[in-house]
Amino acid sequence: MELSEIEAALQQADYQHRLPAIAALAQHPADVAVPILQRHLRDPEFLVRTFVMRGLGKHRTEAALTALLQSLKTDDTPSVRAEAANSVSLFGKATVPHLVHTFAVDDHWLVRQSILAALTDMGEAEALYEVCDRALSDEEFTVREMAIRALGSLGQGNRHTAALDRLLGLAQGDRPGNGRWRPYRCGISPTSGPGKPWFNCAPIPITGCRPQPSKPCCSPKPRFHHPLEENLPMKWRVILEPDPDTGEWAVWCPELPGCTSAGTTEEEAIHHIREAIELYLQPDTVELLPGAVIREVTVG
Repeated sequence: MELSEIEAALQQADYQHRLPAIAALAQHPADVAVPILQRHLRDPEFLVRTFVMRGLGKHRTEAALTALLQSLKTDDTPSVRAEAANSVSLFGKATVPHLVHTFAVDDHWLVRQSILAALTDMGEAEALYEVCDRALSDEEFTVREMAIRALGSLGQGNRHTAALDRLLGLAQGDRPGNGRWRPYRCGISPTSGPGKPWFNCAPIPITGCRPQPSKPCCSPKPRFHHPLEENLPMKWRVILEPDPDTGEWAVWCPELPGCTSAGTTEEEAIHHIREAIELYLQPDTVELLPGAVIREVTVG
């Protein structure tokens, strides 16, 4: 979209016009895009603010990071704060203290999931172990589950032994809260050492719990091809859950990490996640190094 088209779309009352305009700012330089994104930090539609957070993460400037940290602290919608955490992590190691602090003060499960995933992707073992230790006492099952998975990523590095000890304790039923955990599909061994892929496990609650996503929510990955270009019908699983804090329905797509939304009713949440999926799948601009090529593959 041309800049004039973006500005015109952002003036529309219908947020469905503003969403693609915000997404299109990724194709413009930071000195143009970031000021526009900053103006929409308080957009009345939370889905627009979510895309603002994602857009700021694409422009690695001090102004963009300041705006993200502000929203991470003050936005009243958990899905927006979760997306802000994803984008903050893209600015590198200097943001780790901010993420750890946010995990301590923001107890919403969606925000905590995003921070756990971000720290896992960043490979920050010390910070990840610290938040995992806190997460294992979380009241929300999905946060505890994700902490188990995150501990599994610490099979290499300084926290190898501590993570192994914690997982073995969990396997023996030593964890806060109700129920017990046991690992599966893993090779947990006290003789495993750094550099050895010693486990790849997910937790199973021995007591009954509701079904959970097959994948954790994590930082959005680069997307190079729009699978809807050929107008083929596609079906996606989405998970809906009532949010006791806001009274809304939270919804996410487990196959599209970071693709989340919400609504006041189930129907509205489904409508919003459908739009979020469509925008999530829009292709990003790809900068190729000399000699690099793009290919496409067919799966299934």
